Amino acid sequence: MTRVTSIILALLMLCVAIVSCDSETPKSTAPTGTSDATAEQTGSLTTEEVKVVPDISEELRFDGEEFVIISPGSNFLENMGRDFFVSEEAQGELINDKALERINAIEDRFGITIVHNHSTAPQNTLNTAIASGTFVCDIAFTQITSAAPLAQKGQFLDFQTIDHIDLEKPWWDKAIIRDLAFGGKVYFMTGDISIHDEETTVCIFINKTLAEEKDLPNLYDNLENNTWTIDTLHQYVKGASDDLNGDGTLDTKDLWGMGSDSGSAFLFLNSCGASMAELDAEGKPVITINSTRAVTAIEKIIELYNDKESVIWASNTPNGWSDVNGMVVDGKICLIPANIYKFSTYLKMEDDFGVLPIPKLDSEQESYYHQVFTSSCAALVIPNNVENVEKVGAVTEYLAYLGREIMVPAYYDTYLDGRVKRDVETEKSFDIIFSTKRFDLGEAYNWGGISGIIKDAILQNGNITSLIEAKIGTAQQQANDTYEGFLAAFD
Repeated sequence: MTRVTSIILALLMLCVAIVSCDSETPKSTAPTGTSDATAEQTGSLTTEEVKVVPDISEELRFDGEEFVIISPGSNFLENMGRDFFVSEEAQGELINDKALERINAIEDRFGITIVHNHSTAPQNTLNTAIASGTFVCDIAFTQITSAAPLAQKGQFLDFQTIDHIDLEKPWWDKAIIRDLAFGGKVYFMTGDISIHDEETTVCIFINKTLAEEKDLPNLYDNLENNTWTIDTLHQYVKGASDDLNGDGTLDTKDLWGMGSDSGSAFLFLNSCGASMAELDAEGKPVITINSTRAVTAIEKIIELYNDKESVIWASNTPNGWSDVNGMVVDGKICLIPANIYKFSTYLKMEDDFGVLPIPKLDSEQESYYHQVFTSSCAALVIPNNVENVEKVGAVTEYLAYLGREIMVPAYYDTYLDGRVKRDVETEKSFDIIFSTKRFDLGEAYNWGGISGIIKDAILQNGNITSLIEAKIGTAQQQANDTYEGFLAAFD
């Protein structure tokens, strides 16, 4: 079993642990500047096995100083800081205890005290403090979409300029640099310092028990034969729905092929080898939702989501996502596009489950692609007014390094207790998913409201060209302004 697979399976078991504790053809189909190789290293999950350590002198210490971390402190976003917000003593809960072990190791290594503060809105806390020249923290975690406007104001340091931070090391994520670094500048990062970017990566969750009961095709055969496409997915869900109570109406009491919502459909755009916006070779943003491939993908997405006999929308149920998630757990939805974080809910189900990549547009597409939700993914940022840049660089590098050495093994060494089936199908799916992460620039910045085009097209059952034309001019101008703003802020 590969290291990638072990880590990913572990993430699922982390979710199990949470539940048990809570009892809860263009020249390329790849986005510009990306590689089609599914074995591409993207940071925190990689097949690299050679021992690598930080290039920091053992004599470097900051005795008696504090190192302050800020992260969100409510609901789902609180997950961004769980790698740091721990009890003062070991509690017999693995993740807490390993997080404490990492903190203690860092404190001993550098002679510091790590202080972790929660903020209900880190972006506001950072903006107020930095604008007034007040020190607030050494590093912070906030959503990528929240970090972006602050970066444009020049409020963060470029990771590439900080001594002791080496973004070539395997504990840093290369995908976010490739996809979101304006002009090659890196103002927010992801990697093994936190597992949150993995939890916000999308995949397909499939109910294997239902598939067997309904005598549905084995989708892993499609994966093996390179025929796992959005058309294949649509045909699959068409054969799955069933009016269980015979009242002539499909609703939450019945069986559905797929559960989702129009507002989530944009995740299929990236999987089809297209995007809302990308960086060109010079690191400038270009709106790409009007490309031939993107329009073709949107047409397929519209057809899928408007199949009202096969796909149930969360917004069309009495209690929204609560109903849809409950239907998954109750075995009434055959498959659902979801991020890894949702598994903490879905693993409450008794049925056997499986995981698949998000499908391609067609079999000619060279690689799968998997979007990381920038609206929820944690971004690591460093304020421009930190008091000791050398300390920040050294400690941050060690936090990421020990995340790889201590935290990542904890996710798989203990949680692999047989609750997740270890098979070749699961291994291959996870290897594909986490080696093909993508951050969509258009979703991150939503210039001209372009992130809503796909939802609007689904709701209107078409009208793609006019929807794009109505927004693309403003979107490109705003993208240009954002780029120029970045250059000016750091000139």
